[in-house]
Amino acid sequence: MAHFVGLDVSVKETSVCVVDDAGKVILEQKVLTEPDTIIALLTSLGATYGRIGIEAGPLSQWLVNALTAAELSVICVETRHMKALLTTTPIQTTIVRMCMAHVSLPQSIIKIAPASDRRRSVDPDPRPHQDAAVENRK
Repeated sequence: MAHFVGLDVSVKETSVCVVDDAGKVILEQKVLTEPDTIIALLTSLGATYGRIGIEAGPLSQWLVNALTAAELSVICVETRHMKALLTTTPIQTTIVRMCMAHVSLPQSIIKIAPASDRRRSVDPDPRPHQDAAVENRK
């Protein structure tokens, strides 16, 4: 039985929602926004994942590359295509539904090339820069 995952990523925490192929929620949990933490949670379930969906954002490249390196099937969904679907359902559920439907909006999938991550070779974790940007807005 395939399971599907939606990740709602913020700087400090990521909400993880796992459903089975019938749409039954198996797990809803918040974890630290660390690739190793997310991978550990998903592998601890011992499930086979059909797809993992993540909304495009500042941390998505970092997470998609790490999850892909862990041999998990990940898609990154364009934010503006998600906004139309968010009026009635929580973001995790929306991402999971899109994953289960094998993404009915193919133009909304973003391809992230692993080579483009080399620009951050000195500092691969983008969160400190994000925190500084948030602090500067206050």
